[in-house]
Amino acid sequence: MPCPHFDVKIIQRSKRQSAVASAAYQSGERLFSQYDQKQKYYSHKSEIVHTEILLPPHAPPEYADRNTLWNAAEAAEKQWNSQLARRFVLAIPRELPRSQCADLIRVNMEALAILSTLFAKDHLMTEGAQIINVSSIGGYFIGERGVIYTSTKFFVNAFTEGLAQELIRSGAKLRAKVLAPAETETEFKLHYLGINEFDYQTNIPKYHTARQMAGFLMELYDSDSIVGKVNRDTYEFELRGPVYPFMAVPK
Repeated sequence: MPCPHFDVKIIQRSKRQSAVASAAYQSGERLFSQYDQKQKYYSHKSEIVHTEILLPPHAPPEYADRNTLWNAAEAAEKQWNSQLARRFVLAIPRELPRSQCADLIRVNMEALAILSTLFAKDHLMTEGAQIINVSSIGGYFIGERGVIYTSTKFFVNAFTEGLAQELIRSGAKLRAKVLAPAETETEFKLHYLGINEFDYQTNIPKYHTARQMAGFLMELYDSDSIVGKVNRDTYEFELRGPVYPFMAVPK
């Protein structure tokens, strides 16, 4: 199995990068950039399995067209050093069925980002409002034979930590937090393994019950911390600040 990675890159105008060119490369489509009046196409790009544009309900329907969407994104940014887009690179093992890859990505990345954004839009200045995204301690390390799962949890953790800090810096009343449990006694194991019974005490050296995890969730809710996670070494629950470094844009 290949060694996977998860990376986030910023498309920057100061580096002579183009969001339209990046979209053309990722999608394999032939796009025209209105910014520099050049066609963007990468003929060597092949084996593209799936492309899709996900729009929130309030977005103009014409943005379902990739050329329209990314030209509009570039036109909205006027500065020479504008950040035009973000590119998420998630390596997926070839051995994993594509249908499973798509399901994990849709749940842990697409659905979470869209729902969190929509909630933030409606409750930005609601006193006491919180977004608590449930992730996994696996989002802070890469687990063997669980690469695609842990990689998508990296996104959950990084997205929520970043959202939390942006909300604080913007003066919003809404808060975002991430709960990162370890092994927890739930029925998920039955569905995951396709079995009818599973004895945690016999098969799992360390785990928390669902009741304990609910208690951890309430601790996080009542705190000012951004991250609530289980320590891999001690299996104790910890409340803490962000794990990932945050690069703020000077105001």
